[in-house]
Amino acid sequence: MEESSNLDDAITQLMLGEGEEIQLLLGEALVLVDEDYATEYCLKKQVGFIIQFLCVVGVMIRMYAEMVLT
Repeated sequence: MEESSNLDDAITQLMLGEGEEIQLLLGEALVLVDEDYATEYCLKKQVGFIIQFLCVVGVMIRMYAEMVLT
């Protein structure tokens, strides 16, 4: 959850940026990229977190439904 919060903060900072190069942490390396690339990267990571969350919720709903229906 902390990583998701940090990602939200990063996206907000990118929106406030002025088009300069951004240092993006990839693994253990800092890489200079343009703002568009950094924004796209962060948004894709954020979508990944949302998909994972929805999968977990789906599993929980299925488990609950199985308990209620049996």
